[in-house]
Amino acid sequence: WMDGQSRQKDFPLKAFGDAVTLSLYLDVNYAYSLNHPRDNTLTGTASVPRHNEFDLNLASVGFDWNYRNAVGRLSLQYGSMISVVQDLDGTTARGRNMAVQNLRYIREATAGYHFDALHGVNVEGGIFMSYIGLESYLLAENWNYTRSVVCEHTPFYFQGVRAQIFTSDRVKIEPWLMNGWQTYGKWQVAPSTGVALRYNPTEAVGLAANFYVGTDTQSADTRVRFHNDHSAVVRYYDRKDAAFVSKAAFSLNNHVGFESGGKDPATGLALPGPAQAHVVGTSLVNRVGFARDRLAFAARGELFSNPSRYLS
Repeated sequence: WMDGQSRQKDFPLKAFGDAVTLSLYLDVNYAYSLNHPRDNTLTGTASVPRHNEFDLNLASVGFDWNYRNAVGRLSLQYGSMISVVQDLDGTTARGRNMAVQNLRYIREATAGYHFDALHGVNVEGGIFMSYIGLESYLLAENWNYTRSVVCEHTPFYFQGVRAQIFTSDRVKIEPWLMNGWQTYGKWQVAPSTGVALRYNPTEAVGLAANFYVGTDTQSADTRVRFHNDHSAVVRYYDRKDAAFVSKAAFSLNNHVGFESGGKDPATGLALPGPAQAHVVGTSLVNRVGFARDRLAFAARGELFSNPSRYLS
């Protein structure tokens, strides 16, 4: 029921017992903007790219495998949304042997190993969906379909390694090591790092806090980027058999980050500090379900400030 999470309960497309699961996803939409863009291009959003057109936004086929202790996932994608997201990655033009056109059709490609320690430990490497932000890259998993402004400005993918450490059935600690902020490659010598923390004290409450530190500015190797988001998703009403109001929940997602240090390679002057190069934002959503959760209405309000526009 949570915002930004798959609500799928049945997984019929299994092969070889439970070792391999096939996933299919298709998102077709029609969007209309009251700004009436001349060439039908929508800006300021990575959710819906075109105005007044029917659009194949995202089509995907994927495989998850879990055989003995080997785990992994391969998800291939096609559609308009990848032109908004992947084509902005400038690191692929830094040197050779890497190109957006070779990688843009891969949403996830991971391989790893599961250790039977604590309540489970996974160690994986590859291309991952981002751990930052509350809402999902797959729009059908979001309460409002379109992502909030704060989540639109955070990464959708990372290339690197991660560990998922389940210390209990309610707590997950997830350290990351990656190339950079929504990049297949990296601009600087140092890798980026971060950690995702999840806590579900009850089935009706989800708490999360995510942290990121990296050197992501081209030609400014001493410039550091920090980002944090923290969120709460709470279901405060649940009557799944009710004919009228069957469920009510809210989600709150806050973001704060900044860049500091470094000089402009063209002028030699210091780059803007946190007073200008910062992001502060929040997104509050309330969702009410009706008719045994067959219908729902979600309303979202947001505040967002990113004066230097350093985010992706």
